[in-house]
Parts: sequence; structure tokens; C-alpha cells
Amino acid sequence: MKVVLKLGKFLFPSYPNLKLLKEYVAIIEDLAERGSRVVIVTGGGGLAKEYIKAAREGGLNESLCDLIGIKISRINAYLLASMFKEHAYQRIPENLEELRYAMQAW
Repeated sequence: MKVVLKLGKFLFPSYPNLKLLKEYVAIIEDLAERGSRVVIVTGGGGLAKEYIKAAREGGLNESLCDLIGIKISRINAYLLASMFKEHAYQRIPENLEELRYAMQAW
């Protein structure tokens, strides 16, 4: 079975909810051990929203605000991937081509 999960604000409010993250890691590892292919998409959570708000108030354009949100989403992805240790592909894809490669390599 192929599973795509979007994990956002409830796991990454203004500060990562480590207790809940560990619970999700255990559940996802169980799915993988049962043969599921799991892809996780992380959001920026509450922290990204706060940074984007500050950027807008500082007069930054929407493209820069988007980039700030993306960077924070990637930080969340690195944190989550690191929690899986050797059970996860550690290079966070930056585009669809890299995602395809990761899915084939892993």
C-alpha cells in the first residue's frame, strides 16, 4: 500500500511537539514494516505562520514570504526524517524529480 501523509500545525505548532512526533514515528515505522510505502509531506506549522506574518509586516513581498514558509517546512522535514534514523531517506527532495529518485532509491 502507498501512503501519503501531510503533517503540519498539530505536530509543529510554534515549537515541535516531540511527544506526538515520536508517536507518529512509531506508527509510520509500523506501517513501513508491514510493507507500506510512506511519503510524508511536512508543513511549516505555527512557526512558519508567525514568520510569514512578520515578513509581511516588514514589507516583504509574497514570493519572499512563501520562501520563508518553505524553508521552515524543510526544517520540520529534516527534524522528522532524522527521528526515523536509518529507516528514512535522509535527503529531503526539493522538487518532483528528486522525489521520484528518492522513491526509486528507497
